Amino acid sequence: MIARLDFPTIRVKKKDKKLTMNLYRNAHWGALAKAKKDYAGHISKFVDSLNVYEGKISIHYTLFFSDKRKKDVDNLTYPIHKFMCDEMTSKGKIEDDDVTIVVGFTSFFGGYGDEDYVMVEIVEE
Repeated sequence: MIARLDFPTIRVKKKDKKLTMNLYRNAHWGALAKAKKDYAGHISKFVDSLNVYEGKISIHYTLFFSDKRKKDVDNLTYPIHKFMCDEMTSKGKIEDDDVTIVVGFTSFFGGYGDEDYVMVEIVEE
């Protein structure tokens, strides 16, 4: 299953920013809980459309950006992957998000375009 999704965001100093691992690590727990809840709402239709996976899966992310500033793909992928796995687990699409089920993930820079977005592909192994 493939979907085009937005990046998770977090409010920092009255401004929404893409949630990176650095912001995640330093954010207040309340702001993180809101960011996770908001992103769960954003991805819920996609997660609802997924089959229930009985076996192993891998998740592949391709990130696209609207500006040409340098980005750290790892820092941007962490919150997406964390929130995606948590939402899939809470909706019963996977039993757990440990290594016995989510056996891997990849993250790629996809290029530049008119918008910031991430393509997500879930593959049954």
